[in-house]
Amino acid sequence: MVTPADGGGLRSIFCDPDQLSVFAWKNVVIFVWRGDATVELMRNLGAVFEAHARAVGQFSVVSFVTIVNKMPNEAKRQAYKDFIVAHGTRFAHVAIVIDESGFISSAIRGVITSLLLVTGRHLAVHVMSTIEEVVAWLPAKHAQATGLHL
Repeated sequence: MVTPADGGGLRSIFCDPDQLSVFAWKNVVIFVWRGDATVELMRNLGAVFEAHARAVGQFSVVSFVTIVNKMPNEAKRQAYKDFIVAHGTRFAHVAIVIDESGFISSAIRGVITSLLLVTGRHLAVHVMSTIEEVVAWLPAKHAQATGLHL
C-alpha cells in the first residue's frame, strides 16, 4: 500500500458507479459524489477509511458534491453521524466543494453544521464553491496537521 513517505500517485480506492468514486493521493482522500449516499454505502466507506488510515495515519478529505437531488432523510443523517463518530478523529481537515448555489447549498451547509454539533466532534471542515478555494486553503492546513506537504 502507498504510504505518505513514498508519495504515490492518485489511485482509486472505492467506486460505486451510480453514487460515488473515492480516490487517494498521499494522505488525502478525494470523494466525487454523483448521487445520494445510502446507509449501506456509508457503512461500506467505513472499511475503506479504516484501511486507508492504517496505511497513512491521519488524512484530509476533499469531497466534491456534484448532484444534490434531495436532503438526507433521518436514516441517512444517522448513518452520516455514525460515520463521523467512528472515523472523524482520522480527519486532519475536510474540504467540501458544493457545485450548487442558493437554497440547496445553504441547506447542505446546515446539515453539515448540525452533524458536527450532534456528534460532538470538532473537525476542521470548510465548505467551498470551487477547487481553486481548496487549493488555496488545504495545503498549508494539511501540512500543519499531518507534517506532509502536498
